[in-house]
Amino acid sequence: MTVPRSRRLRQKGKRVRSAQAQEVKAQALAARKAVKRPAPPAAPVILEWCAEHHDKNAPEDAPPRFPALSFITERPYKTTFVLVHVFFFGALLASGKTQAWFANNTGAAVAWFMVAGTIGLGMICGQSLGNVTFYQIDLEGERIVLHLPGSADRIRIMRLSFDAITSVCPFQYSSYNSPCGIDISYLDDRLKLRKVRVPNVVPETLVDAHMDALRPALGYKIEETVCHDT
Repeated sequence: MTVPRSRRLRQKGKRVRSAQAQEVKAQALAARKAVKRPAPPAAPVILEWCAEHHDKNAPEDAPPRFPALSFITERPYKTTFVLVHVFFFGALLASGKTQAWFANNTGAAVAWFMVAGTIGLGMICGQSLGNVTFYQIDLEGERIVLHLPGSADRIRIMRLSFDAITSVCPFQYSSYNSPCGIDISYLDDRLKLRKVRVPNVVPETLVDAHMDALRPALGYKIEETVCHDT
């Protein structure tokens, strides 16, 4: 039986269209494979640093009962040094020979008092420089949480608001030394300028990332890295 010519043409057209469709499908599949997948998003920067062997979950040290005497806990060795010398000086004054010498040398005694008093006050009331063992940047809360060594196995926790911070200055002891440290200056509750230091053990890349995260909030307070060997 002979198939009509029109039917043969229709069947041939179907086969051609089917082949063309398969070819187009194969080209589209190859094109999708050729397109590179977008790179995964970069991991978020962890806005904190913790010193080795520091337990950030250690109990917090109780605040001093008398805040005006907080310098005793902040600088116990310097305070002890001054108190020992004051006691020793008082014992000398109790001696009759010492009193006679001061009576005969009034100018030297006054000068000695002034020098000793200036040195003592400078040691006790001078700018504090605590060593930070942990810090965390809280951008939402607009503050930096700092851990400093406390009494026994406890820690002192400072919460510095961005408004209280006056400057944040990264530093390096050598241009060939990749670790960095950070000096953070701030105003305390009595508007006295103080400073705490993150030791020179933080990786430079981490410090750069943290400075970039802080720069939109602190602006000019973020200073350039200081290299002390230049």
